[in-house]
Amino acid sequence: MSKRGGVRNMTTGSPLRHILLFSLPLLAGNFLQQFYNMVDSWVVGNYVSDAALAAVGVGFPVLFLFSSLFSGIATGGTVVIAQALGAQKPERVQAAIGTLYTAFVRGILPITAAAVLLVRPLMVLLRVDPAAWAETRTYLLVVCAGIIGSIGYNLNAGILSGVGNSSATLLFLAVSTILNILLDLTLVLAAGLGVLGVALGTVIAQACSWLFGIWYINRNYPALAIHPFSGIFDRKLFAEIIRIGLPSGLQMSLVALGAMFVLSKVNSFGKAFTAGFNVGNKLDTLAFLPTQSMAAAVISFVGQNMGAGQVDRAKRGTLISVGLAIGWTSSRLIERAHATAEGAQTIFLFAVAIVAYALPSYLGGNGFLAVYLAGIVLGASDITGKVEMAHFFDTLTEMAEMTIFFLLGLLVTPARLPQMLLPGLALMAFMLFVSRPIAVGLLLAPFKTNPRQVALVSWAGLRGAASVVFSLFAVVVGVPGGHDLFDLVFVIAVSSIVVQGSLLPAVAKKLDMIDAAGDVRRTFNDYRDEDGMSFVKLKVGAGHPFAGRSLADIGSVADMLVVLVLRDGAHPVLPNGDTVIEEGDLLVMAAPTFEERAEVTLREVTVTPHGRLAGQRLRDVPQGKHPFIVVMLKRDGQTIIPDGNTLIYAGDEAVIATLAS
Repeated sequence: MSKRGGVRNMTTGSPLRHILLFSLPLLAGNFLQQFYNMVDSWVVGNYVSDAALAAVGVGFPVLFLFSSLFSGIATGGTVVIAQALGAQKPERVQAAIGTLYTAFVRGILPITAAAVLLVRPLMVLLRVDPAAWAETRTYLLVVCAGIIGSIGYNLNAGILSGVGNSSATLLFLAVSTILNILLDLTLVLAAGLGVLGVALGTVIAQACSWLFGIWYINRNYPALAIHPFSGIFDRKLFAEIIRIGLPSGLQMSLVALGAMFVLSKVNSFGKAFTAGFNVGNKLDTLAFLPTQSMAAAVISFVGQNMGAGQVDRAKRGTLISVGLAIGWTSSRLIERAHATAEGAQTIFLFAVAIVAYALPSYLGGNGFLAVYLAGIVLGASDITGKVEMAHFFDTLTEMAEMTIFFLLGLLVTPARLPQMLLPGLALMAFMLFVSRPIAVGLLLAPFKTNPRQVALVSWAGLRGAASVVFSLFAVVVGVPGGHDLFDLVFVIAVSSIVVQGSLLPAVAKKLDMIDAAGDVRRTFNDYRDEDGMSFVKLKVGAGHPFAGRSLADIGSVADMLVVLVLRDGAHPVLPNGDTVIEEGDLLVMAAPTFEERAEVTLREVTVTPHGRLAGQRLRDVPQGKHPFIVVMLKRDGQTIIPDGNTLIYAGDEAVIATLAS
């Protein structure tokens, strides 16, 4: 077991699995932390005043500034504890915990006093609006006086992170969140204490979370027992913690100072701007939580493996995280950017792929693994222009495959091929008829896949580019027998392409697995791309309720705006409120793009002569167990938007929308 007694041993097992399992509770905890910060803002914004909301916004960077030093020390403690655990030195773990808490006990009073005394100068520096001065001062004095809870929680989290436990940290935050919400409701809404109630609720919730954490750790993890007043203090160990953690603490302090500088500019515009900035900043912070959680997981993973002397494993875990982080960050950048140049996003994505490969390779890791993980994250993201990107990268893929097979032919030794022929053919036959069907069958078993599909997938698993690349690595790095492996791969790849590739159509036909009308690359994006706005055509026929009425009389229809009126024998009309709609008009309307695309699934089917759609009007088609709607028909090269009277013919290509569930 890699996890015993709340301690996760990250020196064995899959690095990716360890990092993800460690990151997810941290991510959930960070969301909880942001949630109760938002609750504070929501309560004061709705039930107190803009001045109080501005006060809460000012408080965050100030608290972050004072707590950043101890946060850096906690990070250093995480690394030292993780290294000690990896080196299997439990006594050093205890010494590090004792040293951390002794430093905390000795330093908390000076930190608290400094925070309280600097409240007024910092308010002047931040240009707090005079209208929000009193509320801001009250809030800052209370939260600065109670900063012990926030710092204590960070210490507990740092200790638990060092031993690979992030679940308990999530529990502590859950306690703090629930208590903070209850205190907000009690002190602000029931007692009417305003911003004072919000500050007291935050301080009490943080202190309870910290004390609950000490009790929980001491009860459940005796090996990590915390004794705040034990007096244990290892100067050499503390110097090591400071050496590791001080750069992190200074970095966070600089971030806090930068936030305060920006806030001082915002405050100069008045309390309403400060309140708005506070809300927006909290929402914006949510985007960075996944990378922050990943970074904390990497710190623990690398610390344990470095302590165990597994440098290569530590490097591999770091590079995995680099790939995931690049993919996540890139997807967020693409979503936020509004590139106007055609193909700009494709160029950006190509640059991301280069960076995802180059950075890990420069650091001595596997760039292919990093770029693969970055691609998985980006592929799972809802980004625009996927169709164009797919076509671009398809072309690059073909060029890369051409280059790889050129190298394959260039490096192969023809004189050695006869002796590799029989072993290569035997291996190909074994993979084709034994190993691959077993692997594919096991993977597809949960999806109740029929045997014909399993057989086709197994047959379609051609040996090619990936095998060649990996065999090239063996030759380049000088692995014993690398040239033999390369020649063997050559035989398998060529024979696989010749045999499997040539017979694939026949095998698919034999298994009755051919869909002549299907396009496996057709996705939702082929029918509708994401541009934030869609244009809809509406034909005003005889008896239509719009006919004979002005746009002002019609009003807003489902958040649509008529932007163009097309009439037979006349020029297009740019409408206004006085424009009267006539029978026969074609209205072009703008509407917000539908964003919940995960709720709708589009698929394309060909209407067969004996199918339930053939020869029927759309309104007469039986729905059956799973309701659907035909949103488009393709007939003889024309596109038809159907209505209830539309007659469907055999041979039509129907685009059908169903609920994803």
